[in-house]
Parts: sequence; C-alpha cells; structure tokens
Amino acid sequence: MNAIRAFLRWVSCAIVRELPLLVFLSIFAIVPIWFSSPEPAQYPAFPLVMTHILPQALAVAIPLCLVASLRRLVWYVVYALGCLLFFGELLCLFLQHSRILSSIAIVVRQTNAAESAEYLGTAWPGIFTATGCMVAVVAITLLADKMWRKSLSKRLTDVISRYPNLGVIMGIFVLVALVFGVCKVNHEVKTHEKYWTRVPYALTTTSAPVVYGFVIDDTFFGVYQKRITDLEKAMADIQADTSVAKDSLTIIYVIGETFGRHRSSLYGYPLETNPRLSELKADSSLITFDNVVAYSNRTLELLMPLLSLYDVECPESAGKVPLFPGVLRGAGYGVGYYDNQSPIMDAGKFDFGCTYFMGSPVLRKAFADGYSKSIEQYDGDFIARYPVPHDRSRTLAVYHLMGQHVAFDKRSTPESRRFTAASYDTIYPFEPNQAAVMADYDNATRYNDSILNDLIESVRNHCSAVIYVPDHGDEVYDYRDHTGRVLDCTEPGTIKVVHEVPAMIWLSDEYRRRYPGDVEALRKNIHKPLYNTDISHTILDLAGVGSPYFRPDLSLLREGGGRHDRVILGTFRYDRRRAEVDSVKLRYERARLRD
Repeated sequence: MNAIRAFLRWVSCAIVRELPLLVFLSIFAIVPIWFSSPEPAQYPAFPLVMTHILPQALAVAIPLCLVASLRRLVWYVVYALGCLLFFGELLCLFLQHSRILSSIAIVVRQTNAAESAEYLGTAWPGIFTATGCMVAVVAITLLADKMWRKSLSKRLTDVISRYPNLGVIMGIFVLVALVFGVCKVNHEVKTHEKYWTRVPYALTTTSAPVVYGFVIDDTFFGVYQKRITDLEKAMADIQADTSVAKDSLTIIYVIGETFGRHRSSLYGYPLETNPRLSELKADSSLITFDNVVAYSNRTLELLMPLLSLYDVECPESAGKVPLFPGVLRGAGYGVGYYDNQSPIMDAGKFDFGCTYFMGSPVLRKAFADGYSKSIEQYDGDFIARYPVPHDRSRTLAVYHLMGQHVAFDKRSTPESRRFTAASYDTIYPFEPNQAAVMADYDNATRYNDSILNDLIESVRNHCSAVIYVPDHGDEVYDYRDHTGRVLDCTEPGTIKVVHEVPAMIWLSDEYRRRYPGDVEALRKNIHKPLYNTDISHTILDLAGVGSPYFRPDLSLLREGGGRHDRVILGTFRYDRRRAEVDSVKLRYERARLRD
C-alpha cells in the first residue's frame, strides 16, 4: 500500500513539474484538430474539447510527461518530437486546411520526388507562415517552462510533500484521466476500423491525436490489401457476353487530371482553352455532358473506380467487382494501359501509389496485354512513346495523363503557350501573380486539348470512340484568393470548381455511320446526372459487351436512370444542395476577358 501511495505521489509531483509540457502537448493535439474541422460551427467548442479531444490528447501527453520528468535530456527529446509533429500539423493546416492524417500520409507516399518539388515550389507562402508560427511557439513555450520551474513548480511540489494525501488524490486523478483517454483512443480506432470496411472515402479521423493516427492508417492499408486479394478472385472469374459486341472497334479511354469543367471553353469559359475540341463539337462528332461530378478529390481514391464497374455508393463491393478493361479483354479486345503518372512495375501487393492494385501480377495479367514502363514530363511525348495499337480488330487503349496536375507551368510546352497575365485584363482585378498562375493553368488546359485531339486524329479513319473524363478539378482563384486543392473541403464554391468535371465522347465518321442510334441516344443524355466513375458502364455499352455487373441505368446510351442523390466527399449531398453550388459566382463569369 505504501508503494502505491508513493507511486501516486511521484505521479502528481512529476505532472506538476512538467505541467507546461503537458499543456503544450495537449495544445499541440487540440489546436490543429479544432482549426482543421471542416464545419466547426456544427460542434460547440467546449463540449467537443472536454469530452472528445482533450481526453485523447491526455492519453498521449501524460505518459510522455511522466517519462520526460526522469531526465532533462529525455524532456528535450520529448519536446523536440512534439515540436516536430506540431510543425507538421501546422504545414498541413496552412497548406491543406487539414491535419497529419492517413489521407495526407497516402498522398505523400504516392508522390515522387519531382511532384513533391513541384508542389513545394507553389506552397512557399504556407511554409513560411507555418515556420513563423512554429518559431513563435517554441520561444513562448521555452520561456514559459523556464519561468514555471523558477517559481511555481517548486512551491507546488513542496505543498505535495507537506500534504501526502493531496499528492495521492492528484495522482489518482491523473491516472483516471489517462485511463479515460486510452478508452477514448481505443473506441476511436475500433469505430474507424469498422467504418473503413464500408466507406473507402473515410480515410481520415479529424478528431484523433496524430500519435495513433498511423495505427488507423495501417488498418486502412489492411483493408486495401484485402481488396486486392478479392479483386484477384473477381478478375479470375470474368464473364463477358459478346452476343451483340461490335466488330472492328477501337476505343480510347482518357482519364484526365485536375480539370474542372468551368475552365473549359466547351462549357462557357471565356478564354479559348479548348479550340480543337470546340471544332469537333461544332461538326457534331464530339458530344459533351454537363452533369457529371467527382465524388472525391484524390486520384488515389478515384483511379480504381474509374477503371471498375463497382458502384461507389456501395463500397463494400469494391474488391468483388472486376475492372472493366479485364471484361473487354475477356471479350476479345486487345487492351493497353498507359499511365503518365505511375510507371507500372512489379511492386508486390501494395506500392502506396495510385496504381497500387497493379502491384499484383495476377491483376496485371488479367487487366491488360501491355503497359507503360516510363513517364514523360509532357503528355505529348508520352502518347508519342505509347501510341494507340492497331494490331487487333477490337482495341481498348486506356491513358491516364498528367494533365494539369500541381505545377501548372510545367504542364505545357513553351511553344504551345498562348495566355499570359495580360490575357486577364478584366473588370475583376486579379493580382499580377494570380493572373500569371491562371495563365499557366489555362495554357496547360489548352495543351491538354491538343493531346486529346492528337489521340482522336490517330483513330479518325477507324470505327472508333474516344471517351474523356478527368479525376477531379482544382481551384485556381476561381471564386476566392486560393489556388490548389484543399482535401475534404465541402464549401459550395470548392465543390463547384473541383468536383464538377467535364465528360465527353467523340465518335468517328465510321462509327456514326454504322451506329446512328448510339449518337442519338448520347445526345439525349447530355444532362444525365452521374459520377465520373460511372463512365465504365457507357464504355461497355459502346462496345456492345455485357457483364453481370453492367448497369444500364448508369449508361449514357440508355434513357432514364442516373444518380439523383449524389454524395461528394462522404458528406456533401450534391443534388440536394445544388442551388447553393449554382449560386457561387465565379470571378470569370462576371469578368471581361480578352484572349
């Protein structure tokens, strides 16, 4: 009993001595969570902190403080680690309005050195701000700790020595807080583990301390590894109905990158960012669709659904439904997959990249006949290296391009650039640096227009169809002074510019001559509400290939159906809140731009 009482008094004295460190570590956990909350007005501050966030923070901070009290060197180590994590939190907060979460970890893991350098080159204001805040925090905390140790700390420990029972009571209180916090942590982990098995989008836990966030992160990767195993089984049992399959057909499926439809002249943008595609639309060979949205803003979460037949609103089926190129391959198509973001290599079961599912040799063999093994800075050089094959009567070529990704100024060749900051002489006064970034983005879009046109020209003389959808869009000073994606942001303006994406289908003269009914059906469905990930059903329909997983209601060749209650980022009810999104006025909608 005496030993227990002595231990409790030691706990109380240790916490009193390290009270500034305890406060600092708790603040390190609470501040990023609070300020990165997507809609903090929904959560009353005091109850949220006291009942949910603070207990979890204390579960981490109390043991660290007890250890730090043993030696001053240990204190400095704990403090340095806390500062390092807090600086990471500040970077995420200022750059992404987020935290160090599994979703951020995934993005980092899938990003190569070149992409990281490009991103950091555009993010220096946020980095500078985070560094300044961190310097101020370090100065304040070290000064506070020094003052505490010189004055109050010794007095309070002396009080505990004079009144042993007070020390016992305080020690019990500290341990109760620790146990309660650990229980909250355990509950949070189990809750998210169950949630992830149902919702692949739910990769984050905005109210959990970063220290155990990577435990949840491991759970996420475990779920995805199981998905790969299930997908291998699904791809081994592909059923393709070819009874009405079209003969001698070439299909090109282009997955674009970072392209919102409001920056396309095909959808009313004042600058001519899509001149070649506009000509094709004028001659009736190109059909555009204006009610397609991206349910996420992460390529990692979108790429596999863009290649699959599974329903993103039923994520539990993700690993049980085959990838549609494998279905076409089973129907006799020669299939090529060409990715200018991730070279397809044998990386085992999981490579942390967007093409993580390609790490399985079983999936690669069932998915396609040929793959790209390298990437290029410019998409034009990439499609020149990997042209559309013409050695089969039925061909599917899938291209995942670099598009307008991250470093806009590096996404178009110098000779292709047309827009400059002077192109934005408008009644809305863009700052010179803003106009320069907008010009870079619009030049990248115009260059992407030429890439898509080159792919079309390569199959113009065949019975062919070219389908284009991007994964998501991006913010480029569209309605506020901000550029770049903010992960998980559900503001109506961000939903409008990042998640409303273009979708288009080009049909060759020979295709339109043979299948005029398809052309008429597509034109009737230009307003059909869909996710961009639903396009696979249209591709199967264009090919005339059936599958048990084919959904006629999600095909642009079939009347009716569609999605009428779409959910973006797991929470935003797009169709229910469409009026809010439409009411956001984009700067260039009311500006006088000159090309």
